[in-house]
Amino acid sequence: MRDSPSPPPKRSDTLGPVNVDTNQTYNLDKVGVPAPLKAKKISRCYVEFLDIGLKDVPNHCFLRMVFQHPQKEASPRAPADTRGLILDFSPVGNMALNPVPGDLDIETFTYDGAHRQAIHVMELPVGSNKTVKDFLRVIEDADLLPVGFGASGSDVVGCRDFV
Repeated sequence: MRDSPSPPPKRSDTLGPVNVDTNQTYNLDKVGVPAPLKAKKISRCYVEFLDIGLKDVPNHCFLRMVFQHPQKEASPRAPADTRGLILDFSPVGNMALNPVPGDLDIETFTYDGAHRQAIHVMELPVGSNKTVKDFLRVIEDADLLPVGFGASGSDVVGCRDFV
């Protein structure tokens, strides 16, 4: 009797988690932020106002947290050279509702300096050794989830109020 060869290993036995090469978005209402990103220390924090290029729509606003030490290598959670995280609030679902349902997302970013559409940037003071988790705790403690926008005609308002 001849020994049959062992079956090839399962794919999950040979490969670890796949590293990502694009910015990742994590919804705070649904998925949450992976623990390794929550543990990252923040060196600077900015409120950025963006010109979104629409004549009758006011600007958009988000919070940008810059890591004390950028993530150099790609991981399953963020691409190589990730500089920090953006906390952004965006409408989803039925725009006829009031309030308009919204998502609060955290997105990785890999650029230096302000967003290319920024028309005004304000730096906020950050205490020493503050982490992403410390910033998120403020949202959780204030019970700010789920989020929603106010309706103003065909537009939505509220991102600046939230930030």
